[in-house]
Amino acid sequence: MKIVVLKGHGRGITQVKFNREGDLLFTASKSKEINVWRSKDGERIGSYHGHNGAVYALDVNRKSTRLITAGADNKAKVWDVELGTELYSINLQTPGRAIEFAQGDKKFMLATDAVMGYSSQILIFQFSEETSGLSNAPIQSINLAPSRVKVLDLAWGPLNKHIFACTDNGKVLIYDAETCEKVKEITDNHDNNPDGDCEIKRITTSKNRMCFLTASVDKTARLYDSTTFEPIKVYETGRPCNSADIYPENDLGLDHILLAGGQGADKVTTTRVDPSQFASRVHHKIFQEELAMITGHFGPVNDVRYNPNGLSFATGGEDGYVRLNILDETYLEGLSNEVYFTKLNNRVALR
Repeated sequence: MKIVVLKGHGRGITQVKFNREGDLLFTASKSKEINVWRSKDGERIGSYHGHNGAVYALDVNRKSTRLITAGADNKAKVWDVELGTELYSINLQTPGRAIEFAQGDKKFMLATDAVMGYSSQILIFQFSEETSGLSNAPIQSINLAPSRVKVLDLAWGPLNKHIFACTDNGKVLIYDAETCEKVKEITDNHDNNPDGDCEIKRITTSKNRMCFLTASVDKTARLYDSTTFEPIKVYETGRPCNSADIYPENDLGLDHILLAGGQGADKVTTTRVDPSQFASRVHHKIFQEELAMITGHFGPVNDVRYNPNGLSFATGGEDGYVRLNILDETYLEGLSNEVYFTKLNNRVALR
């Protein structure tokens, strides 16, 4: 596997995301800039400047013409991807924590933080590329209660019928996207973590959105059915899990789950840390077994993402580095389902 280290941020990475074709990689961090890279070789193409604080989340539309971002400066912004120019900005009451385009790109949603007496909100905005400006008024909004609960990440369900939101109190909240009524609340005993932490840091969906995956600091990642909301699999990592992603459906047919995390940056300097806990780990989607460990970061990994073409994945760490992992024939052959079954039958651990 070829690894390209991308250095273009002065502080910890908050989110990494590929465009639909997988030829571009967008990265955001706790520093002000947003970068875009060529995923084939890791060359930086450009940057987007305009936020006055940490940028917590970003997303790119289906045609890779518009980028949306949410930051700590109480702003959400829309950018022209090719020109790098800011098209318009949305004023928020509190920092924007998560943001995502709906399927079809006719609207997008974002989550705001619960601070300064304000409750966390999920705001839905109309979107059109032809619109030169955008009102600050959302077309729909959801206020979370109690006010101290904070949404950490968001995802749209199949056909934009539901909204999935994960929180800092170990819950997945599911809302009807039309009525904004809560239809289900998933807990799954995240609060039983002996360390007392239960934040669900990340929620991602499969390519067809028929299942979604959560990553929690309770040291698990959990796979759910997007239509029945029932749990499917649980992946044990033995360390706080900050992010997880599902290998995209393609001709390679790899049933893989990618997990990453590590002990929080606020605790790393006060306790003895095993560097391997910052490694990214590949698990088998069905059998849940750990298949591989990829080291490199020297701090917690905040986000991981598979390339939609299945030929690479990116990790972003608190160390400020983005590591682009380009999967070669050795990786694809070594972690193919056929080899996995052979190793499993021979009871040989695959690492």
